[in-house]
Amino acid sequence: MLNFTQQTPSPGTSQLLGRFEAIQKSFERHVNAEALAEMPSSSPERPLSFEATALILQGMQACMNAAPVPQANAGALACMPSGPVQQQHLPEARAAEKQIASQDAGSGTGDGLISPPIRIRRRKVGIQTLRALRDALIHAPRLDVTGWARTNHLQPRTIRNYVCKGALTPEAQNRLDVADGKAPRLRTMGMDDLRALRDALADNPELDVTGWSRVNDLHPGTIASCVFKGALTPEVQSRLDVADGKPPRLRKVETDDLRALSDALAHNSKLDVTAWARARNLNSHTVRSLVRKGTLRPGARKRLQRADGHPTKPRRTVAWTAAQVRKPSKRFSEAQIVGVLKEGKPVTGKAELS
Repeated sequence: MLNFTQQTPSPGTSQLLGRFEAIQKSFERHVNAEALAEMPSSSPERPLSFEATALILQGMQACMNAAPVPQANAGALACMPSGPVQQQHLPEARAAEKQIASQDAGSGTGDGLISPPIRIRRRKVGIQTLRALRDALIHAPRLDVTGWARTNHLQPRTIRNYVCKGALTPEAQNRLDVADGKAPRLRTMGMDDLRALRDALADNPELDVTGWSRVNDLHPGTIASCVFKGALTPEVQSRLDVADGKPPRLRKVETDDLRALSDALAHNSKLDVTAWARARNLNSHTVRSLVRKGTLRPGARKRLQRADGHPTKPRRTVAWTAAQVRKPSKRFSEAQIVGVLKEGKPVTGKAELS
């Protein structure tokens, strides 16, 4: 201790201690005056809080990053005593340093800002992935699908949709069969299937559509798109009506419908287009094809402009584009040009030497 007090610190050590004292003074200005009056800052019985230690370390790190400081006197630092106060703050200081290190590693800078979590892009489920999943299920019917998916960087929820009772689902196996050149296991949905589905929903509105479709060798995704609130969708029902010789239930999209749709999108760009179309007895598929990114498509806007009498630019067809192509000029040989000039006849077209 005596040697430490008698030894003159190096310029680097003095500069570092001076910066530390400036940071500590600036921090003490933000401390409650009443708390300081009750307990002096020099009391060894009051340890610094975790936030205070982290703030001081952040300030010291910012100063050292701003201007490089010469190396301090190693002998003076080696002789520095380790009192009870220093040992009392050691766990908090270590925790603060870990916090700063984690923040710097997350943000890439020393500003203490926590960066948002990085999303890992998941691979799509391709044919090779389905083959690997099939082989894994053959070797282990009780396969941990969640762990297998994470090991292969895939979404567990997506992979679980391809597994049923320790094997691939019929639609996943059908996809593999088609890729391998085999006959598909699932049929294409027809009118008889729609009628059977309509009758099944009439008997049980809470029908298990997935189970019903697999029993009838149909794709569950296709059948599920035909059902809405325990019944056939208006679009599918209208399709059945037309097949049975009845008038369709849905109207064609008129100009007034386009105006109403344009106004609705102007008030709400996130409009539920399907519900809006069904409320007006329109085909939701047709109406959705008229909308893109919360506004009408250019073709729908031009249709409104023509209906309102506004001039529109003519549509450039393939014939118009072909007419604008410059025709190749007539090419003459040098002998032909000389012969024509001797005869005194005018040369038609642009004379170019071949």
